[in-house]
Amino acid sequence: MHLCSATCINMHRHLSPTTQARPCTGDCQECPPGTFKAVAGSGPCQDCPEHSDSQAASTASIDCLCIKGYYADDDGGSSCSLCPAGSFCEAGTTKTACPANAYSVPGSDAASDCRCRPGFAGPDGGACEPCFAGTFKDVAGSGPCLSCDRGSHSAQIGANSSGFCAPCARGTYSSVDGMSACIACTAHATSPPRSSDHSNCTCNLGYTGPDGGMCEACVAGKFKSSRGSGACLSCPEGSDAASGRASVAESECFVSTTAWWSMTVLGALGIGVIGVAVGGCVYAAVSMLRRRKQRFKENVVCVCV
Repeated sequence: MHLCSATCINMHRHLSPTTQARPCTGDCQECPPGTFKAVAGSGPCQDCPEHSDSQAASTASIDCLCIKGYYADDDGGSSCSLCPAGSFCEAGTTKTACPANAYSVPGSDAASDCRCRPGFAGPDGGACEPCFAGTFKDVAGSGPCLSCDRGSHSAQIGANSSGFCAPCARGTYSSVDGMSACIACTAHATSPPRSSDHSNCTCNLGYTGPDGGMCEACVAGKFKSSRGSGACLSCPEGSDAASGRASVAESECFVSTTAWWSMTVLGALGIGVIGVAVGGCVYAAVSMLRRRKQRFKENVVCVCV
């Protein structure tokens, strides 16, 4: 038999300073976790408030701390509230905000529950950095930002959708993934939309050069009526094209000075120059008419159309 107080103080076997010791009639047991007892006596242990817990043998309500995922109200009350979205609440009394550009669901209980928002990348619970221009991230979490495909670009920082990856416009291209801007074709060259290589830039009509390279205007006496690296074609015999005009069709070829003088001389000799043909000149010498034949009153000179 043990000597103990008439009542067990705080559920421990101690003598009460205000009562006379006498034999205990039973053992005093510790209050279990999740309860407390603040006064001496034979009364029961009290439960901690909802969503809180305590260690064994707790002696006051303040020993009851909010469980993970809950926090104590700001007014200092004893109730515990669900940890709000964008925060995490470890066991205790406070809540902690997630880092900038990170998000957590309600009831989160650890820093690792804070995950980077779409458009931002970083480790769970760590700093979240915006995706660079030319990249995007359309899901939350620690995954990396993804690059826009070749043939597209994005100038948006922190893009949260592949929709920010716009196709390269006509006359431009992007030959690698993750471009922030498309590259313009060289002068006098054009590429179709969504071009993904410099070789898609082909010389315009009237210009010639390698695909993806420099384009030069067709020289005098030549023309080019198609796109690409093909050579400029010569104007028909007896015709010419202006220097530096970058002629785009055979119809731009005109009667050359040499041909004009030849026809003039022939005309002076009484030889008619006749005929008009699309894309070139056809001229035929008409023999001098004898006295018995009607003479032409004037020479006819052809003009290229």
